[in-house]
Amino acid sequence: MNYIEFRDTIVAWNREFLIETEYNEEINEVTARVSENEHILNTFHFPLREKPENSELEQIAKKNHKSILGDWELLFYIYAKVKKSNHASSLNKMGQLLSKKNLIQEAIDCFTQAIVRDEKNIDAYINLGKAYIKAEFYPEAEDILTRVLEMSPEYADIHLYLGIAHLKRLDFPDAVNCLEKALQINPKYDFSHFMMAVAYLLSIVDKVDASEMIPVSFRQKKILGHLQKAMDLNTYFEHANVRQVMKEIHDENYQSAANLLESVEQSFEPEKDNHYDEEFYLNFMFGGKSKDDKIISDYIDLLHRRSQDKPNFPDIRNNLGIAYLIQCRNMFLKAIEQFRKALKINPNFKDAKKNLKLAENEGKGFIILLRALLK
Repeated sequence: MNYIEFRDTIVAWNREFLIETEYNEEINEVTARVSENEHILNTFHFPLREKPENSELEQIAKKNHKSILGDWELLFYIYAKVKKSNHASSLNKMGQLLSKKNLIQEAIDCFTQAIVRDEKNIDAYINLGKAYIKAEFYPEAEDILTRVLEMSPEYADIHLYLGIAHLKRLDFPDAVNCLEKALQINPKYDFSHFMMAVAYLLSIVDKVDASEMIPVSFRQKKILGHLQKAMDLNTYFEHANVRQVMKEIHDENYQSAANLLESVEQSFEPEKDNHYDEEFYLNFMFGGKSKDDKIISDYIDLLHRRSQDKPNFPDIRNNLGIAYLIQCRNMFLKAIEQFRKALKINPNFKDAKKNLKLAENEGKGFIILLRALLK
């Protein structure tokens, strides 16, 4: 039996984070874990198509281990720079990345600071509410989401997550009311349909009677309808457990259905595809990756794939436009470097002098534009 393991410790914030990577021969997979005081924060799976030789296997495990280790070291480095910047948008994105890493208290701190720096940063309020829900601070989530709802009632996400906060406190009528408003704003919001099904199902399990909500038979139909809509809108919900949930509901086995639906909810990340946006932004602005052509090219390729899967998502097109401008900026800087090299070889080269002067003068506006877009 092959046993390959790598272990490293990162010391940050006066705390120790353990990175462990090992090879699981039974499933032919390299697995990496990040933990603190035996509490697992993140787990990463790297399945292998074929079973490599021992020497190659060790190299694969080592490469993945170093990649995770480097990502977390960079995370702490960027965090320190973002905190010093006091820049609201960067603090908000840092909080999103920390939340993804399950460093919830630090994420809450970043979102709170982002709001202090910019009281109109709607995304920071929403993300703070989501972080409170993740931390199971439900009254705090309700308070912050109710506050931002008064500022921007047109945001479906605010109604959705306020509904989830109500649901976690077993306030089913208010939860359903909020989720209905989210769907009025965006009828194609797959996660809102899914959570509406969860709310109706849990209200049946909790024996909420018809004086507070519609009769159970109507709720049963609502559950099935919203689950079907979620599946129609997002292939993720074409999940074996969801099909089984629908069968259990038909058979009125509501507790069994609720248990299955809970496992689907826990594994679903509504914004999983978008986490790389925060990483790219923070690496570009604070991580010294602003001139890394491969990172920018990979990000553009990722956005292209997203745009094909979700052609009607304007935020993807917006991010793609910014990514192209960043790519242009790097090509522009390379052009200036070549003009300077030409003059170093021949200081009297008139065309190079003219081109360098034009590029330096006219290019200032382009750099200012890019900075404004990123901020």
